[in-house]
Amino acid sequence: MYSDIYTAATSPRTFALFATGIFSGTTFCVSYASIPAILASKDPLPAFVQTYKKGATIAISIVISAISNGACYYYLKDPRFIWSGFFSFLCIPITKFLIMPINNQLFAMEKLGDDYDRNKVYQLVNKWSSMHALRTLSAFVAFAIHVLY
Repeated sequence: MYSDIYTAATSPRTFALFATGIFSGTTFCVSYASIPAILASKDPLPAFVQTYKKGATIAISIVISAISNGACYYYLKDPRFIWSGFFSFLCIPITKFLIMPINNQLFAMEKLGDDYDRNKVYQLVNKWSSMHALRTLSAFVAFAIHVLY
C-alpha cells in the first residue's frame, strides 16, 4: 500500500494537479478579493505593492504546472495534458508581456515616494486587473482539464 500512495504522491499528474490548482486558486483570489480591496483603498499603490510582494513567489507554480503537464503527456500520451500544459504555459507570456510592463510602471511610481498621480495608479491597477483576468481564465482552464480528467 505504501508504494501505491508513494507512487500517487510523486507522479507528474499529482504535481501538475497540485501546482495548477494552487495557481488557479491564487489567481482567482487575487481577481475577486485582492484587486477590489486595492481599488477601494484611498492609496492603492502601497496596497498593490504589498499584495504583489506577498503573492509573487506563488508564480513558480506556473512553471511547475507546465513542466508537470508535459511530463504527464510524455508518460500517459493523453492529449488533454497538452491542453492543460498549454493553458498553464500561456500564463507565462501573459505575465511577461501584458502584466510585467504594468508592474514596472507601478513600481517606478512607488520609487517616487508620495509624489505620484493616484488617478494614474487606479488606471494602471484596473488595466492590470483586466490582464490578470486573462491569466486567471487560462489557469482555470488548465485546472478544469485536470479536474475533469
